[in-house]
Amino acid sequence: MTENNQSVAEYFGCNVFSDTIMRARLPKNIYKSVMKTKKFGVPLEQSVADVVANAMKDWAVE
Repeated sequence: MTENNQSVAEYFGCNVFSDTIMRARLPKNIYKSVMKTKKFGVPLEQSVADVVANAMKDWAVE
């Protein structure tokens, strides 16, 4: 239990750059590229990785 009496299971994974968040924050072509990588293991191009990293950073500091 935490200080506010929540079990870990209640909040685990709540602050994750998930597929839903990626879909909302990434350009459609970048999101599709990331999904291909996740599903098929297709290498991620550096330019795509840069866009994802910037979107993740922006999301994390909000």
